[in-house]
Amino acid sequence: MIWNLLTQPTGTYPVEIDLLNGDWDKNQLEDMSVDIGRKPLTRADFFQSGRRMRTDFLPTIAKRSGAGTQPIEDYKDVRLAQICSGAFRELVEQFDPGVHQFEALEILDRNGQPEKRDFFWFFPGVRLHALDPDRVIPPLSGPGYYDQTIPPADWHFVFQQAIVSSHDVFCTAEVFNLIFVSDRLKQAIEIAGFSGIRFAGPYDLS
Repeated sequence: MIWNLLTQPTGTYPVEIDLLNGDWDKNQLEDMSVDIGRKPLTRADFFQSGRRMRTDFLPTIAKRSGAGTQPIEDYKDVRLAQICSGAFRELVEQFDPGVHQFEALEILDRNGQPEKRDFFWFFPGVRLHALDPDRVIPPLSGPGYYDQTIPPADWHFVFQQAIVSSHDVFCTAEVFNLIFVSDRLKQAIEIAGFSGIRFAGPYDLS
Protein backbone atom coordinates (compact mmCIF):
# COMPACT_ATOMS: atom_id res chain seq x y z
CA MET A 1 0.00 0.00 0.00
CA ILE A 2 1.01 3.59 -0.67
CA TRP A 3 0.00 6.66 1.33
CA ASN A 4 -0.08 10.39 0.68
CA LEU A 5 1.93 12.29 3.33
CA LEU A 6 0.14 15.50 4.39
CA THR A 7 0.49 18.18 7.04
CA GLN A 8 -1.90 18.52 9.97
CA PRO A 9 -1.66 21.73 12.04
CA THR A 10 -1.76 21.34 15.81
CA GLY A 11 -3.13 23.68 18.47
CA THR A 12 -6.01 26.12 18.39
CA TYR A 13 -3.96 28.71 16.52
CA PRO A 14 -1.20 28.01 13.98
CA VAL A 15 2.50 28.63 14.43
CA GLU A 16 3.69 30.94 11.66
CA ILE A 17 7.20 30.80 10.23
CA ASP A 18 8.61 34.11 8.96
CA LEU A 19 11.56 33.75 6.59
CA LEU A 20 14.36 36.21 7.38
CA ASN A 21 16.73 35.79 4.46
CA GLY A 22 16.94 34.29 0.99
CA ASP A 23 14.71 35.29 -1.92
CA TRP A 24 11.76 32.94 -2.12
CA ASP A 25 10.54 33.99 -5.56
CA LYS A 26 13.92 33.17 -7.11
CA ASN A 27 14.01 29.55 -5.96
CA GLN A 28 14.64 27.09 -8.80
CA LEU A 29 15.06 23.38 -9.33
CA GLU A 30 18.46 22.03 -10.30
CA ASP A 31 16.76 20.19 -13.17
CA MET A 32 14.06 22.06 -15.09
CA SER A 33 13.80 19.56 -17.95
CA VAL A 34 10.36 18.48 -19.21
CA ASP A 35 9.60 14.81 -18.59
CA ILE A 36 5.82 14.92 -19.01
CA GLY A 37 3.57 17.21 -21.04
CA ARG A 38 5.04 20.17 -22.89
CA LYS A 39 5.85 22.79 -20.26
CA PRO A 40 8.42 22.94 -17.43
CA LEU A 41 7.22 22.71 -13.85
CA THR A 42 5.93 25.92 -12.30
CA ARG A 43 7.21 27.31 -8.98
CA ALA A 44 4.12 26.00 -7.18
CA ASP A 45 5.14 22.47 -8.21
CA PHE A 46 8.85 22.64 -7.32
CA PHE A 47 8.69 21.54 -3.71
CA GLN A 48 6.88 18.24 -4.22
CA SER A 49 8.38 17.42 -7.61
CA GLY A 50 10.92 14.81 -6.55
CA ARG A 51 13.76 16.96 -7.87
CA ARG A 52 16.52 18.73 -5.96
CA MET A 53 16.23 22.46 -5.23
CA ARG A 54 19.00 24.91 -5.87
CA THR A 55 20.08 26.54 -2.61
CA ASP A 56 21.22 29.95 -3.92
CA PHE A 57 18.09 31.73 -2.67
CA LEU A 58 16.75 29.20 -0.18
CA PRO A 59 16.24 30.80 3.27
CA THR A 60 18.50 29.54 6.04
CA ILE A 61 17.06 31.46 8.99
CA ALA A 62 13.48 32.10 10.11
CA LYS A 63 11.51 33.20 13.16
CA ARG A 64 8.32 31.81 14.62
CA SER A 65 5.34 34.13 14.98
CA GLY A 66 1.56 33.94 15.13
CA ALA A 67 -0.79 33.19 17.99
CA GLY A 68 0.10 29.52 18.35
CA THR A 69 2.02 28.65 21.51
CA GLN A 70 2.50 24.93 20.81
CA PRO A 71 5.86 23.47 19.72
CA ILE A 72 6.60 23.69 16.01
CA GLU A 73 5.32 20.53 14.34
CA ASP A 74 7.75 17.80 13.25
CA TYR A 75 6.37 18.19 9.74
CA LYS A 76 4.98 21.53 8.62
CA ASP A 77 4.11 23.37 5.43
CA VAL A 78 5.84 26.69 4.82
CA ARG A 79 5.28 28.75 1.66
CA LEU A 80 4.04 25.75 -0.40
CA ALA A 81 7.11 23.77 0.72
CA GLN A 82 7.68 21.66 3.81
CA ILE A 83 10.03 21.71 6.79
CA CYS A 84 10.73 18.90 9.22
CA SER A 85 12.41 18.28 12.55
CA GLY A 86 15.78 16.63 12.91
CA ALA A 87 14.06 13.54 14.30
CA PHE A 88 11.85 13.24 11.21
CA ARG A 89 14.92 13.61 9.01
CA GLU A 90 16.73 10.85 10.89
CA LEU A 91 13.82 8.46 10.42
CA VAL A 92 13.55 9.13 6.68
CA GLU A 93 17.30 8.66 6.35
CA GLN A 94 16.99 5.23 7.97
CA PHE A 95 14.67 4.16 5.17
CA ASP A 96 16.10 6.09 2.19
CA PRO A 97 19.69 6.96 3.17
CA GLY A 98 21.22 9.79 1.19
CA VAL A 99 18.33 10.01 -1.27
CA HIS A 100 16.38 13.10 -0.23
CA GLN A 101 17.38 16.75 0.18
CA PHE A 102 17.46 18.24 3.66
CA GLU A 103 18.70 21.83 4.02
CA ALA A 104 19.20 23.35 7.48
CA LEU A 105 16.77 26.08 8.55
CA GLU A 106 17.59 27.84 11.81
CA ILE A 107 14.39 28.93 13.51
CA LEU A 108 14.39 31.60 16.21
CA ASP A 109 11.77 31.78 18.92
CA ARG A 110 9.78 34.95 19.62
CA ASN A 111 12.65 36.29 21.74
CA GLY A 112 15.14 35.83 18.95
CA GLN A 113 16.80 32.78 20.51
CA PRO A 114 17.38 29.57 18.50
CA GLU A 115 14.76 26.87 18.90
CA LYS A 116 16.05 23.89 20.88
CA ARG A 117 15.31 21.47 18.06
CA ASP A 118 16.91 21.39 14.61
CA PHE A 119 14.75 21.96 11.54
CA PHE A 120 15.30 21.37 7.84
CA TRP A 121 13.73 22.07 4.51
CA PHE A 122 12.63 18.69 3.15
CA PHE A 123 12.51 18.04 -0.59
CA PRO A 124 11.94 14.45 -1.75
CA GLY A 125 14.64 13.32 -4.15
CA VAL A 126 12.79 10.65 -6.13
CA ARG A 127 10.58 11.43 -9.13
CA LEU A 128 8.86 8.50 -10.81
CA HIS A 129 6.36 7.75 -13.54
CA ALA A 130 4.61 5.32 -11.27
CA LEU A 131 0.84 5.27 -11.86
CA ASP A 132 -0.66 2.25 -13.61
CA PRO A 133 -2.36 3.76 -16.71
CA ASP A 134 -4.62 0.74 -17.08
CA ARG A 135 -6.07 0.89 -13.58
CA VAL A 136 -6.19 4.49 -12.36
CA ILE A 137 -9.62 6.12 -12.18
CA PRO A 138 -10.23 8.44 -13.94
CA PRO A 139 -7.86 7.52 -16.80
CA LEU A 140 -4.74 9.58 -17.39
CA SER A 141 -4.98 12.47 -19.84
CA GLY A 142 -3.30 12.49 -23.23
CA PRO A 143 -0.01 13.91 -21.89
CA GLY A 144 -0.20 11.45 -19.00
CA TYR A 145 -1.48 13.64 -16.16
CA TYR A 146 -3.95 12.50 -13.50
CA ASP A 147 -7.12 14.62 -13.24
CA GLN A 148 -6.76 16.30 -9.84
CA THR A 149 -9.72 18.61 -10.48
CA ILE A 150 -12.09 15.94 -9.20
CA PRO A 151 -12.69 15.77 -5.41
CA PRO A 152 -9.78 14.11 -3.55
CA ALA A 153 -12.24 11.57 -2.13
CA ASP A 154 -12.68 10.28 -5.70
CA TRP A 155 -8.98 9.97 -6.48
CA HIS A 156 -8.15 6.36 -7.24
CA PHE A 157 -4.41 6.04 -7.60
CA VAL A 158 -2.91 2.67 -8.48
CA PHE A 159 0.88 2.47 -8.39
CA GLN A 160 3.06 0.02 -10.29
CA GLN A 161 4.73 -2.13 -7.66
CA ALA A 162 7.75 -2.85 -9.85
CA ILE A 163 8.48 0.88 -9.95
CA VAL A 164 7.75 1.99 -6.38
CA SER A 165 8.75 -1.06 -4.33
CA SER A 166 12.34 0.13 -3.73
CA HIS A 167 11.31 3.62 -2.59
CA ASP A 168 9.90 4.75 0.75
CA VAL A 169 9.40 8.42 -0.18
CA PHE A 170 8.70 9.58 -3.71
CA CYS A 171 6.81 11.95 -5.97
CA THR A 172 5.23 10.92 -9.24
CA ALA A 173 5.22 13.00 -12.42
CA GLU A 174 1.57 12.28 -13.21
CA VAL A 175 0.38 14.01 -10.02
CA PHE A 176 1.19 17.55 -8.84
CA ASN A 177 2.08 18.72 -5.33
CA LEU A 178 1.85 15.40 -3.50
CA ILE A 179 4.40 13.32 -1.59
CA PHE A 180 3.88 9.57 -1.24
CA VAL A 181 5.31 7.13 1.29
CA SER A 182 5.43 3.38 1.69
CA ASP A 183 3.30 1.53 4.21
CA ARG A 184 6.33 0.59 6.28
CA LEU A 185 7.47 4.22 6.57
CA LYS A 186 3.94 5.31 7.47
CA GLN A 187 3.93 2.79 10.31
CA ALA A 188 7.33 3.99 11.54
CA ILE A 189 6.14 7.62 11.50
CA GLU A 190 3.07 6.68 13.54
CA ILE A 191 5.16 4.73 16.05
CA ALA A 192 7.51 7.71 16.41
CA GLY A 193 4.52 9.93 17.22
CA PHE A 194 5.59 12.85 15.05
CA SER A 195 3.31 15.89 15.19
CA GLY A 196 1.83 17.71 12.22
CA ILE A 197 1.23 14.65 10.05
CA ARG A 198 -1.79 12.97 8.54
CA PHE A 199 -2.14 10.48 5.73
CA ALA A 200 -4.53 10.00 2.84
CA GLY A 201 -5.06 6.59 1.31
CA PRO A 202 -4.22 3.80 1.17
CA TYR A 203 -3.66 3.46 -2.56
CA ASP A 204 -3.30 0.13 -4.32
CA LEU A 205 -0.36 -1.51 -6.05
CA SER A 206 -0.55 -3.42 -9.31
